[in-house]
Amino acid sequence: MRDIKIAHRFRFEQRFAQAFNSEDFNHLNRLRYRITLKKNIFNLKEDKPVSATIFNEIWLNTGNGIQPESINQNWVYAGLNYPFTPKVTFSIGYLHINLPQNTDSSIKHNILQLGISAKI
Repeated sequence: MRDIKIAHRFRFEQRFAQAFNSEDFNHLNRLRYRITLKKNIFNLKEDKPVSATIFNEIWLNTGNGIQPESINQNWVYAGLNYPFTPKVTFSIGYLHINLPQNTDSSIKHNILQLGISAKI
């Protein structure tokens, strides 16, 4: 269990949102919490470990206050990372986004992500 890296973040967002087919803007608050687990799973080359990453991020609507009122969305991700160089990493993964619409239905998005990240 020691070789699993755990990271988490908490955000409080304030935003102005425009209603559909309206020129009015509403001030809204949202809480976001993400927990990420990362583990090296094998080496393709010496000092170049392929790692697995999973995370879950939940977004909570809070209206004008800070008390959660409803779930805004939920993101679940699983992917693999490979370092080309010490500063460039390639990633491939699957992201599932769930957007609740009401108590009976939700919109779901399934996304294949490809990424290249660079440290500067």
